[in-house]
Amino acid sequence: MRLPRWFGVTLSCALVVGALTGCPDDTVDAVPIGLTGSEGRSRYVVTMDVPAIDLSEYRALQKDQPDAVGAYVERKRGETAAMQSSLDVVVRGVGGRVVGRWWMTGQATIEIAPAGLATVRAAPGVKAIEPDRALQ
Repeated sequence: MRLPRWFGVTLSCALVVGALTGCPDDTVDAVPIGLTGSEGRSRYVVTMDVPAIDLSEYRALQKDQPDAVGAYVERKRGETAAMQSSLDVVVRGVGGRVVGRWWMTGQATIEIAPAGLATVRAAPGVKAIEPDRALQ
């Protein structure tokens, strides 16, 4: 029996979409892969359990003292790095590296092998870890 040409095209599209988005039957234990990082690692965004950042001082500086914003941001970046120091140790311990920090959200972008996810997830102060995704 010969199938119409549109059937093959439709089936091909369905297979590609399924491969890109995953299937609803994927198990909870499936390891999501983030953006490709360096040396075969994958990128993940780690959200730390930190107090909410009060941005009122930052906004006031932007408005009234724009020359002081740079120093303020550097101070906040240092505070974020200090709060995330235990994360750095754990990430290095699984052969990964921290590639970015987001002081306003208490997040960090890391590169690790997927096998290290459980170790990072169990690190002190880690609230969530999810694959890094390209913004569209």
